[in-house]
Formats: sequence, C-alpha cells, structure tokens
Amino acid sequence: MDSYALLKLNVRELALVYEQMHEAMNDDDLHTSEQQSAEAIFDRCGKLMGREEGAPFPDEKDQSDLGWNRY
Repeated sequence: MDSYALLKLNVRELALVYEQMHEAMNDDDLHTSEQQSAEAIFDRCGKLMGREEGAPFPDEKDQSDLGWNRY
C-alpha cells in the first residue's frame, strides 16, 4: 500500500508543482520514465486539489480566473 504524507503545503505551492509537472510530462527533451513520473505526480496533485480526472488543463490565455485561483 502506498502512503503519502503532506506536511505543510499550501494550495499555491501545490498548484505550482501541478503546473511544473504538466510542463515536464509534455517535455520531449526528458526521458520517457521522467515524463511518466511527472504525470503520476501531476495526477496526485490534481486529486489533492479536487480536480476531476481527465479535466482539461487550464488554458494560460484564459483570464476569467486570474492567477492561482484558476485551479
């Protein structure tokens, strides 16, 4: 059984990791195993933030929800 501990991490930090993992999982310069690890972390962060699985990643050009609140 996997267990995860989330010590002191605010939503903004979690959202930052979420964005960075999204970029990493789509970075063709990284090895496939690194992309897969980034995708796993991306999915975990999304679950912690209450994102629906399979929901599209927020469009950077969409200004309707400014800043970190878009998550």
